Amino acid sequence: MGRRSWPLAMSFAFAFATTMARDARALGAVDVEVVGTVGGGSDPLTSGGPNPLGFGTGWHAGVAFRGLYGGVALSYYFGGSENNGVGGSASDHVLTYGIEAGYEFRVLALLLVRPQVGFGDFVLTFNPGACTLCNIVQNNASGNISSLYLRPGVTALVSLRKWLVGVDASALVLPSFTEPYSTVSTTDVAFTADVLVGVRF
Repeated sequence: MGRRSWPLAMSFAFAFATTMARDARALGAVDVEVVGTVGGGSDPLTSGGPNPLGFGTGWHAGVAFRGLYGGVALSYYFGGSENNGVGGSASDHVLTYGIEAGYEFRVLALLLVRPQVGFGDFVLTFNPGACTLCNIVQNNASGNISSLYLRPGVTALVSLRKWLVGVDASALVLPSFTEPYSTVSTTDVAFTADVLVGVRF
C-alpha cells in the first residue's frame, strides 16, 4: 500500500466506525467514543535506518457496552530520516489500521482504565535516498512492506462530562516481518505511547 492508498483505508475505516456506532446506539445502553491521538514509538527495525515510528497522529472510534469495548484504529507515523552516508537522506514512515477490543473499568469516579488488544495491517514505506550505485549493486529501491501487527496495551482516560483526556501505552508486535533489504522474516517489537483527546456520548 503506497501513499495514494492510505487515504482510501482511512475513508473505509471511518465509514465502518460510523456504521458500527449507529448500530450500537440502536441497542440503547452503549457509549460511543471517538478520540484523536498524538504520540510516537521506539524503533522496531533491528537492521538499522531511521525510526519509522517517529511522531505520529491518528484516531480511534468504538463503542462500549457493559464494560466491553470494540472499535477501529488508524495511525500515521511520519517516521524519521537520516544521512545514508552517500550524500542522500534515507527515510521511513508507517501507516497502521485495524480493529481493537478490550474490557474497561472505572477507578474512582473519573478515571477509566481499559486493557485492550488490537490487530491489523502495518505498512512501512521506506526510501534509501539518493544512492544510484546502491540501487544498482544492492537493489536498494524504495517501496512498501505490509505485515500483520498485534498491539496489546492499556488505555487510561479521565472523563469530564462527555470529554475524554488520557494516555495509552502499548507493545507493537510484528510476528513475521521482513525488514527492508532483508530476505529473512523476524519478530519485531516496538513500544508506543500516545496522548488522547476525544468525546464519549
